[in-house]
Amino acid sequence: MLKRTLTLKIRSGIYIVPMGEILYMMSERHLIRVHTTMGDYLYYARFDDVMPDLDRRFSRCHRSYILNLDRIIFLDNLKIGLDDRSVLFFGKATFLRLKKELEEYSEWKRIWLREMDKKKEIQIACARRP
Repeated sequence: MLKRTLTLKIRSGIYIVPMGEILYMMSERHLIRVHTTMGDYLYYARFDDVMPDLDRRFSRCHRSYILNLDRIIFLDNLKIGLDDRSVLFFGKATFLRLKKELEEYSEWKRIWLREMDKKKEIQIACARRP
């Protein structure tokens, strides 16, 4: 199941960030910078504390990065392109691990979407019955 939001507790308040808007997270010492389509959030946390709040679309591909696999548009020659036109560079081992994770996630998501479509069809059929 895919979660809808991530709650960030920042000194100035609490922010509810839609998971789909998160591009990636980057660890900077004791801070996490959350890059989203709407801007960046910076807060005190560790990746070990954040990972349980994330769903399957997020990959901790590197000790300093968590990527949203849904936002990747290309993997090529150790470069990862995201749909906001940002490009990240990783070493060969990280790149190959991420490539494998993306392939596995894509297969899981294809199956999950097919199951969700079947559930919708059943709900529509049940709603039409008198």
